[in-house]
Amino acid sequence: MPEKYLRVTMPDGCKWDVPAKVIAEDRAKYYAAADPDTTYEEEFEFTMGNDFELKDWSGNNMNWDEVKDYAEKAILPDPVIDWEEGWVDGEKEVIEK
Repeated sequence: MPEKYLRVTMPDGCKWDVPAKVIAEDRAKYYAAADPDTTYEEEFEFTMGNDFELKDWSGNNMNWDEVKDYAEKAILPDPVIDWEEGWVDGEKEVIEK
């Protein structure tokens, strides 16, 4: 059975895959400790089966530092870059080095 990942696109356009189980474990630990009527296993399974919860929990309750050791740079085809368009129309600034 394939493993589930959360793919996130960073501000520079690169994409990273974080194992969903890392996020589900974090959420399950929290709710199992906070609610005596729920178990770690119930919360883990719920989170793994709910894409919204994976996205929501990761963005609102976790920091990049908590997942970066598990993240893998996604292997994607290189985008076709129109270098001429970039040179003509790209944002430009003058800097000193």
